Amino acid sequence: MRWRVRFFGDSSASEIRAAWLVRTLAVFGLALLATTWRLWTPQLVFPQVPLFYWAAVMPAWCEWAGGAAIVLGLCGALAAPNRGRWQAVALAVFASSTSLLMLVDQERLQPWAYQFVLVALVLALADRGTANKTASQQGTFPICSATIRPMVPATKLGQFTAVLLAPFGLLRLLIVSFYFHSALSKFDYSFLHTLGQQFLAALAASLGASIEAACGSWLLVAAAIFPGGELLVALGLCFARTMTVALAGAVLLHVLLLVILGPWGLNHKPGVLIWNVYFIFQDLLLFWPAREPASAAPATAGRMRLRGAGARFASSVIVAAVLLPFLAPIAWFDMWPAWGLYASSAERVTLLVHRREVDRLPDRLRTFVSPADDPDEPWMTLRLDRWALDVLGAPIYPQSRYQLGVADAVIARYQLGHRARVIRSGLANRFTGERRQDVFSGLPQLSSGANEYIFNTHPRPTFARSGIEPH
Repeated sequence: MRWRVRFFGDSSASEIRAAWLVRTLAVFGLALLATTWRLWTPQLVFPQVPLFYWAAVMPAWCEWAGGAAIVLGLCGALAAPNRGRWQAVALAVFASSTSLLMLVDQERLQPWAYQFVLVALVLALADRGTANKTASQQGTFPICSATIRPMVPATKLGQFTAVLLAPFGLLRLLIVSFYFHSALSKFDYSFLHTLGQQFLAALAASLGASIEAACGSWLLVAAAIFPGGELLVALGLCFARTMTVALAGAVLLHVLLLVILGPWGLNHKPGVLIWNVYFIFQDLLLFWPAREPASAAPATAGRMRLRGAGARFASSVIVAAVLLPFLAPIAWFDMWPAWGLYASSAERVTLLVHRREVDRLPDRLRTFVSPADDPDEPWMTLRLDRWALDVLGAPIYPQSRYQLGVADAVIARYQLGHRARVIRSGLANRFTGERRQDVFSGLPQLSSGANEYIFNTHPRPTFARSGIEPH
């Protein structure tokens, strides 16, 4: 049982580490909000597509209030005393306000925001208290400094229940699933032949080398090192004997991503770099082995636990977050909540505007129009992904239903009519990279295609009615 105790938490250190984890989440959460501040306001420079259409009627003051509550929640978590009720309240305010704003605009379902909500939820529902006796004295299974009420005997069922009620156990399980699902999303034809090659080229360039002369088959093998490393990290973090090595591998993985995605590489937005730095601190707090085994924890050691309705709710949410990503390859679950980061196989939408209608677009928006390679081709591409990065500081949400809503808003606002076409590309085949494509001409066909989804695909009317041009 030793590896289980070590995996799901060290009772002698988890209370202190939880305090540091709360502070770390608050500091990096505020930094990420600062880099994507416009995304969390009732902005009018980019279309908003609610997850449920009833959220489209939410007034602007509610969004301002939600954004202020997010900031106050993070500041409160940073300033509140450890093990106090106010800290839990601040984390709950942050998690609930962020979730509410995500309903108003799916673009806010950024992977870092989704992860921070899950972590804050578990930490907010964890009781901070001091146990009078050690787990061994009570005959319980000492997992993640969790004292279960009523006391759970050391049976297999009791051990499993203790795992689900252990805050650090849930968080470690979440992070292991992150690396696991992220790796699975990249083991495909699309990543190995496209983005994986870009990662290799950027890494080689940072080292003063080039991959142009390398053999194609060897480049595919080299590109597979990225998801392969993530998979080994996920498996290694599950066992005591390999946890330290896997932790070192996780830190190295994020350092390499900082090199590849930083200004000396692909020059991605600051938010991506900040999130990778946060992951280094988070992994060290969650997986760095304690100096002494859990069984040696003093009787007065602070013990965190989940109990009652809070335990059931937190455990259900984390278990769902771990299992639902298995539905992403068949498009029954979204790519980002499934930790499909940098997955080239994601759905995409291409908005084409006829050459004669490009002048209808404002000057700022025309900078994102890419002409066709063929000079006789009348259709030009409006790069929705680059537009989102420029005005929101965040990548566009990689789901067709959301991007169809964005295209709908642009066509309606600038009255492009049948002079606009929308190409919807499905998930890339894992083995061939091929995609199913549908072409919609004008708003009627686009609306017909949008009605195929369970969740909302129609944009909020505020963008079409506003007199502010994208800037």
